[in-house]
Amino acid sequence: MLGQLLKLGMVFDWISPVAALVQNVVNGPSHVFAIPEQAGWRGADIERLLARYGISLWGRMVINGCLVFSVRQAQARWAEYVLQRAGLPIAPGPIAKRATRSRRPPGGLNKLESWLDDVVGRTGLG
Repeated sequence: MLGQLLKLGMVFDWISPVAALVQNVVNGPSHVFAIPEQAGWRGADIERLLARYGISLWGRMVINGCLVFSVRQAQARWAEYVLQRAGLPIAPGPIAKRATRSRRPPGGLNKLESWLDDVVGRTGLG
């Protein structure tokens, strides 16, 4: 019952996505990871795991049954390796297998648009 109430309350949460967008702009180019909740890991556990290897993350949210967070683009492959080595499934798959995006300049609005496209694509909201 409490879990259902929390999920209902998250529908109205607009602060977390906005804060994540601001952090994406501040931290430079970023990569968004989505880990299915069924993996059994909490966001804090993933954050501690990555921190042990010098990887910072931000923008932790739960969207459509996935733990979603961002890391610096320069650390994305290293983060992916650490996550996979720990046995975490990454939705929708490894970075190398994902389609490349258009080569838009990384301006503020383009970063925001790219990040939103990335989140929508990974979570199936679109």
